[in-house]
Amino acid sequence: MTAREPQRDGWYTRYVFFRNRIRSDGRLRWQAFEPKDGETSVYHIRGLGEQAIWDIGTTKVAGTRTLAGRADFAGAVVVEADLRLDPDPPPSRHANIRGWPTEQPAIMNRAQVLARGSVGLRAPPVA
Repeated sequence: MTAREPQRDGWYTRYVFFRNRIRSDGRLRWQAFEPKDGETSVYHIRGLGEQAIWDIGTTKVAGTRTLAGRADFAGAVVVEADLRLDPDPPPSRHANIRGWPTEQPAIMNRAQVLARGSVGLRAPPVA
């Protein structure tokens, strides 16, 4: 992923901090993608192993928060939701989903598209 052109055919993850945002069957609630200040933080994960993906979440994203899980999705899902992926390093591999509408019903609708196109994974137990 270059600084100007995200790989829309690549894979991304959204780290989730509330357990209730990931259902037991792996489906996600739309709130997992709800934007903050008009953007949703994600990470490009193409080419990374499972442990490396979880390590980004715990070392670069979580801070003092407890990581509940993550939502993996193809970049094409963002386009389907009529949003865009913008690279936003540092840290490396960071991007933001932008182009969110301002009205709550429209935000919810687009976040539902992202949630339906994603796979939720619960965080592994902390040793």
